Amino acid sequence: MATYVNNLRLKEIATGDESGTWGTSTNTNLELIGQALGYGTEAITTNADTHTSTVGDGASDEARAIYLKYTGTLDSACTITIGPNTMKRFQIIENATGGSQNIIISQGSGANITIGTGAVKAVYLDGAGSGAAVLDALVDLDLTGTTTAAAVTASGALTGGTVIAGSSSAGTTVSAGDIALKNGGTRSTVKFYCETSNAHYAQIQAPAHSSFSGNVTLTLPATTSNLVGDTVTQTLTNKTLTSPVLNTGVSGTAVLDSDTMSGASATKLASSESIKAYVDASVSSVTASSTTTFTNKTLTAAKIVDGGFLADANGNELIKMQTTSSAVNELELTNAATGGAVVVGTSGGDTNIDLTLTPKGTGEVNVAAGNLNYAGTAVTSTGAELNILDGVTSTTAELNILDGVTSTAAELNYLDIATLGLTAASKAVTADANGVITLDNGFSEEYAAVTSSSAAVSLDLRTASNFSHDLTEATTVSFTNPAASGKVSAATLRIIQGSTPRAITWNSSIKWAADTAPTLSQADNAVDIFVFYTVDGGTTYYGFTAGQVMS
Repeated sequence: MATYVNNLRLKEIATGDESGTWGTSTNTNLELIGQALGYGTEAITTNADTHTSTVGDGASDEARAIYLKYTGTLDSACTITIGPNTMKRFQIIENATGGSQNIIISQGSGANITIGTGAVKAVYLDGAGSGAAVLDALVDLDLTGTTTAAAVTASGALTGGTVIAGSSSAGTTVSAGDIALKNGGTRSTVKFYCETSNAHYAQIQAPAHSSFSGNVTLTLPATTSNLVGDTVTQTLTNKTLTSPVLNTGVSGTAVLDSDTMSGASATKLASSESIKAYVDASVSSVTASSTTTFTNKTLTAAKIVDGGFLADANGNELIKMQTTSSAVNELELTNAATGGAVVVGTSGGDTNIDLTLTPKGTGEVNVAAGNLNYAGTAVTSTGAELNILDGVTSTTAELNILDGVTSTAAELNYLDIATLGLTAASKAVTADANGVITLDNGFSEEYAAVTSSSAAVSLDLRTASNFSHDLTEATTVSFTNPAASGKVSAATLRIIQGSTPRAITWNSSIKWAADTAPTLSQADNAVDIFVFYTVDGGTTYYGFTAGQVMS
């Protein structure tokens, strides 16, 4: 009886079995050996958390390949169990799944191997049955000779001669006691970490390209010493300072201390004491608490404390200043030449800045009568006239409706209506609460006289509802611009026959009683009147003869 106990699950034919057919089984085994030495791809069900890859007995399986690539899309890590768990073999496995998730290779309850997305690992399966483990085949890998890699990530130490990390333009080269750092567009740095959990570091950084005029060498001191920092207190001995910048006190023989400033030196510094003494003797002193009169002095960016004020000649408050934190807008006063106006305005950082006048309590803002202008136009309204607006609840948009109105008082009085829905002489027409209009003195409408052109006449239902036409030629009658479907359009047409009788061809959309169009009166100046009606937007018109031979 055949068995499948080997690592490739090949068919092992028992002695005396498969007489005459063993060649077929052998060929299958050879094919499976070829598959085992090749490349296989196996897809994982989308978003699966577990997957099983089984090498079947004597059957073709992608999982048999020495290089096995897993595909599919994952939303979490997926554990892949390779069976059977008695199979001992070496494999290279690639995680080519989408979703940026790990795959975990397992055979039994023993150790597993995790492969990150896009990564490849060489593993071996120990085939220990239910407790089988999957192990990293490249642990403690010893490479001799020269090994070249595009990129190397090491969790431990790299030993050897020359090591190149990255490329020639962005990498680190260690060779023959020389270290070269290249960052490919950024300034190279060296970090020295402190002794406690690498919590802090001191960094040496290369200058910017713009600072170089050529290569430079920093030579460390030959004795035990410290580098000089720009923020620590240190003593410099026998050092030449070129163009030094001092921001603290100086002392020593290089300081010129002459209270009267009578002495002069091209190489010594003047002390603040001597400078102050000279200024005190030369300039009248002004203190914060003293009362001093300034005559013809320019104050630039003068500051007044919050609540401070400008006083009059008697010392009384004239203008009091109140401040706003982080203010960007301010009051601006502009004087004027002869004939000009003094301007009180606003300026500052905002594009649009309001100006508010706020009286105290019930105080008022008063403007002398006859002295109020708006945009150069004098306001002649009295206070009483302006008070007419007191209590108006209209919105700005509602009041703006009046912008540009040129109606006279008499024209506006056309809106003075006694009863809604009832027409009155020289008044606007309105509808009552039910939408009804009652004609108090009847309704009058002028008819529209229409003429034919090229043997056709058109009745525009937007211009009139009553039309009159003198026949001068045989013509066709049609309609334009009826009301929309669902609304009514109606019209009357008076036809006056000419001295020579002429006929009318009615549009096919007109429907007549008994489906028969009327025949026009033939007598000179004979008058025929017709009525038309449509409710479907002009698709169909109903025609009625109102009267004929009405000369």
